[in-house]
Amino acid sequence: MTSVYLAVPSRYLKDNIAELSAEDATRALNELTPVRYVYKNSRDEEYIGFIAEDVPALVANNDRKSLSSMDIVAVLTKVTKEQGSELAVKDLEIAELRKTLAEQAEDQATQREALAQQQDRMLQMEMPLVEVLRNQQDIQQVSSLN
Repeated sequence: MTSVYLAVPSRYLKDNIAELSAEDATRALNELTPVRYVYKNSRDEEYIGFIAEDVPALVANNDRKSLSSMDIVAVLTKVTKEQGSELAVKDLEIAELRKTLAEQAEDQATQREALAQQQDRMLQMEMPLVEVLRNQQDIQQVSSLN
C-alpha cells in the first residue's frame, strides 16, 4: 500500500500559529512506539512505522485512522533542537569544570612546591639547632666532670 502525502506548509493558508513546546514534543516522542508490520492485503513486504490508533493525540489525525508523517517530523525536529541546546549548555559547563580543575591542579602544584621549599628551610634551620644542642650537651658533660 502506497501513501501519497501532500503538505501545504505555506503560512498563507494557516491561522493560530504557535511554536510547539519542547515539553509537548518530548512527551509525544516518548509516547510514540515504532513497530514492524505487514499490511493484511500484502504480506510480502515488511514496513516500519506507527499504529495510528496508538500514537499520541499531538500527531494523530482526528479520525485516529491515519497520521501525518510531517507531524512526527515536527516533533522530532523540536526534540532534536532542544537536545542540541541542552548539549551546548552542558558542553559549556564541562568546559568550565575542566578549567576549574586545571586551575585547582595548578594551585595544588604551587602549594606542593611552597611546602617543599618550607620543608627545605626547616631542614636548613634544624642543622644549626642540632649543633647548638650538641654544644650544650658537651658543655654539660664538661661541667659535670668538674
